[in-house]
Amino acid sequence: MAKNNKSIKKLKAELKALEAREALLKHNKAMKEIALRFRKDLIKNKTKAESIFNKAILDSIYSVDFEFQSIVYITRKKRIEKFYIADFLIPSIKTIIEIDGEYHFTEEQKQKDIQRTKDLKQKGYKVIRINNNTILSTKDIKHITKYINTLS
Repeated sequence: MAKNNKSIKKLKAELKALEAREALLKHNKAMKEIALRFRKDLIKNKTKAESIFNKAILDSIYSVDFEFQSIVYITRKKRIEKFYIADFLIPSIKTIIEIDGEYHFTEEQKQKDIQRTKDLKQKGYKVIRINNNTILSTKDIKHITKYINTLS
């Protein structure tokens, strides 16, 4: 009888572990679907500065492999806790370039950006923030793409 109780306890523990794994998979799938929807919306509604920067990199004589609006997941024990969508990611050197518009200068957004940068640095990324006005000034864009090439 004691052996039977151990078998039942073991089966219950296995069932509980399976249920937890299933819940984790379901949660992560939902988070990925949300992230993909946000990414799609950001690409569709990109800013003028993002478009200029994207074109400048693509037209540059420098060969920098980058991803536009790349999703970066912040996980803990395999669970996606949150995600960020990086304006530009250079995966080979784990560098993120953020193009900051006016709303990044509000106190609330500054605090969010500080947390975002902290989270991304903990994942091993270098974060570079560039003001929209710098991008919109066409004479500066050449210097920026040249600088980005020196990173890779």
